[in-house]
Amino acid sequence: MKRIIICVFILLILIALGIASYTFTNDAMDSTRREIEGISESFKSGDFERTKKLSYELSENWRYKYCNYLLIFDTDHIMELTSAIARIEAFAQDENPEVLVECRAASELILLYRSKEKLAISNIL
Repeated sequence: MKRIIICVFILLILIALGIASYTFTNDAMDSTRREIEGISESFKSGDFERTKKLSYELSENWRYKYCNYLLIFDTDHIMELTSAIARIEAFAQDENPEVLVECRAASELILLYRSKEKLAISNIL
């Protein structure tokens, strides 16, 4: 009987950790997406100094998330997103209009990543 109780307890812990990881990852991706949208909006409005500042902050925040949350994030799409964020920062520093394209691409990568993280049978199998 003790073994069954211990197994159920371990199962509940694993389920709780899975739900917490899923929620945490979604929150981190939402905040990154909001930062990217902020860069896009500030570039569209012509505020290039703010765009440069926001792109630098996005890059620093992403490095922090990538280094500290590596065990939580799925690494399949992380490198693509890391490259897109680096290009966003480079284009923003040069005031290049391609920053809008990269912002859109990074947002789409986040949406793709989130669709693969949804709890569905097709993602599990």
